[in-house]
Amino acid sequence: MRQGFVRTADKCVNADLNFTTNTVQRMTDDTAIQIHAVTEYALAELAERFPGEEFDLIVRDFAPAIHIRIRKTQLSELLKGTSEGFVFEEFGLDTPSAQGTMHYISGERMNYEKTIAFLKDLKDVPVLEELRQTVGYESLIPWMRNRDGHESFFQMIRLRYPQLFSHLDYATTVRELTNVLMAAIERKYRSDAINYHIRERTSIENKLAGIMDWHLNESRAWFAKIKNYMPELSTQGFQCVTVTEIVPRGLDNYSGDIGGKTIKLGTFKELNAEFVLSQRDALGKEILEMDVRHLVEFRDLFVYMLVARRYIFPEAIEKILDLQTRTTQQNLDSLRGNEEFRSYVYRSFLHHSGLFLEKLYRTHNLLTE
Repeated sequence: MRQGFVRTADKCVNADLNFTTNTVQRMTDDTAIQIHAVTEYALAELAERFPGEEFDLIVRDFAPAIHIRIRKTQLSELLKGTSEGFVFEEFGLDTPSAQGTMHYISGERMNYEKTIAFLKDLKDVPVLEELRQTVGYESLIPWMRNRDGHESFFQMIRLRYPQLFSHLDYATTVRELTNVLMAAIERKYRSDAINYHIRERTSIENKLAGIMDWHLNESRAWFAKIKNYMPELSTQGFQCVTVTEIVPRGLDNYSGDIGGKTIKLGTFKELNAEFVLSQRDALGKEILEMDVRHLVEFRDLFVYMLVARRYIFPEAIEKILDLQTRTTQQNLDSLRGNEEFRSYVYRSFLHHSGLFLEKLYRTHNLLTE
């Protein structure tokens, strides 16, 4: 790992992570419960898809784009003809929600349909690799900061990949590519730092535990340091989530559409930021002005979707217990500290949230646009 490079996101730096020692210990214990359950479920599913294969965990340095097929949204064109249906996932250098957020925090709004078309084409353009070959791995951040050679590089990209410049005007495309490259450079350096952190771990579970350890104990320093290197990178908290994937051994350099089972690690605050900010295109600014009751309803639905999609976040079991308390009107306080009960609650919720998501998908398919 090149210790000189590190990257930042404002909400990660400013996040309220002042946990007590006991709380951190419980969160760590809970993530062990989650990691064990999620790994078992993922490997069972993968064994059916790839019989006889052995599996390994990779840390993704691509952005995950998760699209939920909601009726009457601007995603309809992107979702046409996808065999995956209600929820599908693909990897690229960046996502519509991330690009949209960068516009929002500067008081702008992006052209959603054109930007989606641009990002779809970008998925097949190795622009970060082109930059690495041009300036070298060690010089990615200096190149971005100094802006020397930017015009010649982007002209070279336009010459080699003209389709990428067919959706937005040249200046807008370059601005979008600059934002994408800053985020991609950070993710690349971050994945290398995490891989160094877990270099002596072998099993999938142990690697995931090491990644969560990095999140709890190293990530704030990482993002604060990166801010010094790339202050122009103005990302939101959800982009601090680390993406991993369990894949058949030998696919450690796999890229493109999802190849195995994705597992993401972060905190609820980071993940909830993704959800709320990404709803602006569907719900407008009203998402930020909802009353508390409606926001709680959104959060409850969000917990189902996070757990079903194999997110690991320290607060998961407490969020599940809070949800169970509200929906069943039962007082679970006497059981909250029981590790076996917490494990049962998480495993049960993991199973039922998956069924819930599948039922949503089946119901959606019965509805007309």
